[in-house]
Amino acid sequence: MAATRRLLAVSGKRFSGKDTFAAALVEHARRRGVTLATYAFADQSKRLFVAEEAQRGVTVDLARLLGDRAYKEQWRPRLTAFTVAAIAADPLVFCREVVRRVEASPQAVAMGETPKPPPRAVPSARPSPAWRRRSRPSGRRWPTKRGTARRAPRR
Repeated sequence: MAATRRLLAVSGKRFSGKDTFAAALVEHARRRGVTLATYAFADQSKRLFVAEEAQRGVTVDLARLLGDRAYKEQWRPRLTAFTVAAIAADPLVFCREVVRRVEASPQAVAMGETPKPPPRAVPSARPSPAWRRRSRPSGRRWPTKRGTARRAPRR
């Protein structure tokens, strides 16, 4: 039986913590014996940008572009113009590139079942009485099933 693959997409503005969040998820999964891989649309944009610039005879260091913020900011105007033009020509260009990388990864061909997470306790539909005492100031009334009201318990 082929392994179950799941996808979690994280989006947000620049410097909002997407990579930090993804790294925390990967670490948490690793501790539970699950292997996760991260793929970023922005990384695909940078890879295609480097390839296009190389065709023009311009050398751009991909490793620095992916990891060095100051270096990336030097290229930001041209990278942004490239990204906007690429999306205008094909709105799914980076999605397709990410899919190609996912399908080519070793994790994509792993066999066996994905470990299942431990069962979660299902929260009751009704809050506990202790929760009611803490959250309801005295004097307010609680609705009951029959539509009548009763006073909140005194502390």
